[in-house]
Amino acid sequence: MADARSNRTWLITAVAAFCVAIAILHWRRAAEPHAVIEPPAPGPVNTHANAAGWIAPRSASQSPPASAAERQPAEAGGPLPLELSFHRRLAHLDRANRGRPSYVVDARLYNVSAVPLAVEVLVSSAASQRAATIELNVAPNGIADFGADDGLEMRAADLITLRSPPYRDLVAQIP
Repeated sequence: MADARSNRTWLITAVAAFCVAIAILHWRRAAEPHAVIEPPAPGPVNTHANAAGWIAPRSASQSPPASAAERQPAEAGGPLPLELSFHRRLAHLDRANRGRPSYVVDARLYNVSAVPLAVEVLVSSAASQRAATIELNVAPNGIADFGADDGLEMRAADLITLRSPPYRDLVAQIP
């Protein structure tokens, strides 16, 4: 009889320990902040969103120009043959801000010409009074991405200036 009682005590102790362990795991998981997925910020007027969430220009899927005349760069002072789109992504959960998510903006350039372009990208922030510059080479009818991974901290309302002589500068504000 004493042997049956010790077995029952051992079983009750094991079940209680298991329940306490599950309760602790559940409590810790409930205390972790969950990521909030927000839709990407609106892009240019003539856009559509692709499956990856980029706001992509409609002309990005067009076939490259075929004639030799179209392969020549535009005259000096012409519009820059680039289309620009933006994408907001979750950077991290900020523990100092009660687990609220922190977002960064990435940008994508579409070269809509059949010539390669060397582009200087200048990001200036009115809020922080900071500016950063990078150089990108965009292949003919190609795509180039830039953003936080390149050391550029872009936020809503920042100004982006794209330069590629002999074209006119393209200035855009991040939505």
